[in-house]
Amino acid sequence: AARVFPHFNIPVSVNTKRQRNDLFDAYTNRIRERLGVSVIDMYKGLREINTRLKNNEMIAILTDQYAGGRGIISDFLGFPATHWKGAAKLSLKLKVPIVVGYALRNEDERIVFTFDSMIYHDCWDDTEENIRAVIDEVNRIHEQYIIAHPHQWFWVHKRWKGTGQQGMK
Repeated sequence: AARVFPHFNIPVSVNTKRQRNDLFDAYTNRIRERLGVSVIDMYKGLREINTRLKNNEMIAILTDQYAGGRGIISDFLGFPATHWKGAAKLSLKLKVPIVVGYALRNEDERIVFTFDSMIYHDCWDDTEENIRAVIDEVNRIHEQYIIAHPHQWFWVHKRWKGTGQQGMK
């Protein structure tokens, strides 16, 4: 996606959390920027995200990240997990669609970017109930991809911690 969208003059930014290791953080951001992707800090970039979305730019947000006590608890692969509200809240508040996408490695070892149908509820209000419904929609799409391609799902975080569940082992 990084090379595809800028190639067609579609600006792309990624909303990222700063890594603990400064060298690794700088390294991954250099790769992103070399591929034409702007980096927006997850904790400091709300105004920048709003501006870019209003300018019809694309923002990539990893929605399957552990959110701790700030998140909404919703099932993920059959177990309760915390989810960040941000993407769902932005979609409802600014009336912008969410498109879930994946980079999948095919049989000849090439990466193929695939995108699901748009999630867009332009007449829904920005309420906790609607945020949860959007998160659940996104989760169902994530689960479909993970179940179809389990060997390509790489997860290094404790996705289900803090919910009293062990999750997948």
